[in-house]
Amino acid sequence: MAGLVLGVTALPRPGARAAVKPAPRLLTLVAAPRGDKLGDLPALGYQLFAGDVDPAPGTLRVVAPGVPIVLTRGQPVAIKVVNRLQDSTSVHWHGIQLESYFDGVVGWGGLAPQVTPAIAPGDSFVAHFTPPRSGTFIYHTHLNDLEQISTGLYGALIVVDHHESFDPDSDKVFVLSRGGIDDEKAPVLINGVVQAAPLSLRAGKRYRLRFVGITAAATVTVSLKSGDSVATWRPLAKDGADLPASYTAPKPATVALDPGETYDFEYVPAAPGQFVLEASIRKGKLLATVPFQVAP
Repeated sequence: MAGLVLGVTALPRPGARAAVKPAPRLLTLVAAPRGDKLGDLPALGYQLFAGDVDPAPGTLRVVAPGVPIVLTRGQPVAIKVVNRLQDSTSVHWHGIQLESYFDGVVGWGGLAPQVTPAIAPGDSFVAHFTPPRSGTFIYHTHLNDLEQISTGLYGALIVVDHHESFDPDSDKVFVLSRGGIDDEKAPVLINGVVQAAPLSLRAGKRYRLRFVGITAAATVTVSLKSGDSVATWRPLAKDGADLPASYTAPKPATVALDPGETYDFEYVPAAPGQFVLEASIRKGKLLATVPFQVAP
């Protein structure tokens, strides 16, 4: 999410007619303060609602990361982003192919005179899109990125095929982030915490582990270990794209995620035991963990 950027304008084919689309699924995503602070900055987060809603003041229960937004490939959605912050914001649907006006890149997306606006405090913006492929993606702010991402405006965006459902019992999502903007002291977080509650798994069962890297700048190294031994998993997808068979051989369960990357792995615990998922920066100086308890 850094470096040289090239804009490409794609125009409709002359004489092309817009396809008739089914009615979209309606969702509301509210950005608001969480009520505490990360250093000198207010902690931020999201709350997701089904339908087109306008939550009453004082009723919000925002979290960071925001809950996974699970969409269906080929089903249109209309997501109303409501800004309850003191500053302007936006939401970028990272990795999804969609019309650029709705992609959340303020002052860049769209075509003049219709260019993507910032969402002012108290205002809202409706993003319309139809996910063209399944996979693991990200939604996050795209305005004042360092502060707003580092204080909580991010979450996993999961797209499944029409014949699939998202099963939290076998589909595990791990969002890797930072708890503040201090590059030396801000902790690494897995799903918003430094040390998560133990995760219960069963030996012989297949799990899909989805990793989302959304630190503002740093690379996070993730490893699944039992003592000093590294477990084995099988790569499935990168940045929402299925990997070719030549890249899916089982390998040691370690991966480095740069900002904006996602990876999917298949993990089948071979036997009961205790494991730990570690996420670290700078060779373990900053470390977050999730214990895995594998039962028979």
